[in-house]
Amino acid sequence: MKAKKEVLNHGIIHIHQTPTLLGVIKCRENHSDSEKRCTTKDSQLKKALSLLFVTNKDGLLHVKMEDYACILEEYTTLRDLNIGKLVHSYILENVIKLSLVLHNSLINMYCKCGSIADAQNLFSVIQEKDVFTWTTLIAGYATHGPQENAFKLFSKMEEENVKPDSVTFLSVIKACAKLKNLDCGKRLHVMIIKSEISDNILIRSSLVDMYAKCGVLECARREFEEMPRRDSVTWNAMISGYAQNRYFENVLNLFPVMMEQDSKPDRITLANVLKACAGLHMYMHGKEIHDYIIERKLEADVFLASTLVDMYSKCGSMKDAWKVFITIPIKTDVCFNAMIIGCAQLGCAEDSLKLFWDMESKHVTRTLITYVGALKACSILGNLEKGKQIHESFLNSGMKANLILRNALVDMFAKCGSITNARKVFDEMPERDVISWNVLIAGYAQFGTPEEAFELFERMERETFHPDKVTFLSVIKACIKLGNLGYGKKIHNHVRKRRLESDIFIASTLVDMYAKCGGIDEAQYMFDRIKE
Repeated sequence: MKAKKEVLNHGIIHIHQTPTLLGVIKCRENHSDSEKRCTTKDSQLKKALSLLFVTNKDGLLHVKMEDYACILEEYTTLRDLNIGKLVHSYILENVIKLSLVLHNSLINMYCKCGSIADAQNLFSVIQEKDVFTWTTLIAGYATHGPQENAFKLFSKMEEENVKPDSVTFLSVIKACAKLKNLDCGKRLHVMIIKSEISDNILIRSSLVDMYAKCGVLECARREFEEMPRRDSVTWNAMISGYAQNRYFENVLNLFPVMMEQDSKPDRITLANVLKACAGLHMYMHGKEIHDYIIERKLEADVFLASTLVDMYSKCGSMKDAWKVFITIPIKTDVCFNAMIIGCAQLGCAEDSLKLFWDMESKHVTRTLITYVGALKACSILGNLEKGKQIHESFLNSGMKANLILRNALVDMFAKCGSITNARKVFDEMPERDVISWNVLIAGYAQFGTPEEAFELFERMERETFHPDKVTFLSVIKACIKLGNLGYGKKIHNHVRKRRLESDIFIASTLVDMYAKCGGIDEAQYMFDRIKE
């Protein structure tokens, strides 16, 4: 039971009282005015409380008001919401009137700890607000979402004639980038040009990042080129933009320019360059970057090591990938995922499954990507039993399946010959893409009835999905299996409409289809087209 408190004056309470915050600690005197030792559930709490309470010889506990914000900052850094709330509770019980600084510190604590609803509630009851109050909540929405609320709050801030500062703009630009809201981004850019912060390097770099994330790389590059000076953040924004949009040649062209201008690449830069090497299958370039990483003594960086594993596997060198993987001191899910997928793609599917089960024994949490890679390995092996084990493991994981995972399941069941299970997963999918249709059509063409493949193809078109060359290859193979020349010609007409007749794989499959279905003249015609 809490002892009765007697407030002598602002910020001072009797030492024998037990405020809410102190309910989690036990204090014992050490027979010294200068020493007090506390036992806590959290060693950091003791450190923070030592700043907050000072006991005088008169037996009174003096709360130093200026330290409340320091305590909140301590737990904001630790992202400890529970203790942050206890501090808030203590403040409400013992402070007669909260200052704006204290209100701002509380909002900041709730935002940084991810409790945006609490931050919004507190924001709503504050009568006096400054630019920091607005900016803190805007930054919270930009980071944790919903990002649309960052825009709404920014507009309301303008209506109340509160002048945004550089941090405000950085936060709203971040929200634009996350939502790929180009119109809002352009409006902010105009505002920035008219403001006093147009030369701020962080603002300019964030604009480069925003344009790149919105896919408007011309605007990103123009902003980049017009900057009077650049730092590593600027270079990373431009290089990351190219990498994210798969302009890998541009990444490799820009990287040497960065080096020539004595701007030192960091782990983000190097990871993006490795991603470009992987995307272009440029093994030697990737090896050079690896040598540079070793030279910079960055090889122990788990993030870079994982990216190296991915690069080597995509360049077809599992030997190098394994060499890097076994040297990683603390292997994360990212490392395992890169190896699992790499092994599956390069004919080492058994190794993929071994790595999958190793994750469990090494207490590394699996992700959706892990399961996708393992299911891919089962598809390649045609091992239905192991595929079902992976599926059961996923169902027990409590994770929610996304489109990629569901596609991998359909593909695994189809390639393992379990068309019934493949169709069941397909029919239960809340959303589908072209890959969803392709993997099931391919399954019917190989293991099921060709008629089902045709029916699915027609339904795919009715539902306004556009077949690609993978779709047509499967349907043409179904025609071969059925021996139906008439349907084969119909599919050929679809191929012409899509302007895919010149594709060497489709043309070769059409030659095979006509020859096996009795259309010798058509087969000869397509064969001659290929020669031309």
